[in-house]
Amino acid sequence: IGNWQVNGIFTARTGQDFDVMAAGDIANTGNAKTYERADLVGNPYRSGAVAGNPSCTPPSGGTHTRSQWFNPCAFATPAIGTLGNVSRNLLHGPDLWNLDASIHRNFPIREGLSLKLDAEAFNAFNHMVLGNPAATVTTQSTFGQISSAANSARIVQFAAKIQF
Repeated sequence: IGNWQVNGIFTARTGQDFDVMAAGDIANTGNAKTYERADLVGNPYRSGAVAGNPSCTPPSGGTHTRSQWFNPCAFATPAIGTLGNVSRNLLHGPDLWNLDASIHRNFPIREGLSLKLDAEAFNAFNHMVLGNPAATVTTQSTFGQISSAANSARIVQFAAKIQF
């Protein structure tokens, strides 16, 4: 029952911080890239309509779902000629949980010669980690929604090696 080796790497972390931005040159600085932050007009952690953004219709369901990671009605496009008031890294994306594991067995044949069998699994529990949500307030069709995964599905590989 000897000659076994078991390895594992477990990773757990909170979601990545991200900014809620507004696309275009709203502040009239001559920079047309997405550099400007949105205006915070309500609570981004509580779903529902917000008095500061009456034109917004919130999606059904609560926050922290794939279709509504935060309350999109809590943000508004800044007025022309102004900069947004949202602080940097206000929101966090989905958490990450991952286990990479391997098991190896060495079969000695004779002195200086052995057969090694390996089995490795990356993302062993096949836990999907979602990417960050769309965070550009001027793109209302996808604002607050997650449309990508940040990791790949489980990968399993096997190997047999003759070591001499």
